[in-house]
Amino acid sequence: MYYLRKKPLLDLPGELTAIWSCIKDGCNGWTRDNFVFIRPATCIQCGNPTEKSEKMQSNVDNTSPDQTKW
Repeated sequence: MYYLRKKPLLDLPGELTAIWSCIKDGCNGWTRDNFVFIRPATCIQCGNPTEKSEKMQSNVDNTSPDQTKW
């Protein structure tokens, strides 16, 4: 017999995360603050300037040795 059941998605705890979001109307590009190497960041989708804000996201640790602590 064939049983296919979708496993329930884990409910990851969310927290307020610092991000850089695009200031251009109509662009929804954003990057987590701990993944940005140049400040102020530029939008990865359209190249326009970004502004610092916060967004509710699950926690992701950046373990890159190149990451500079600001």
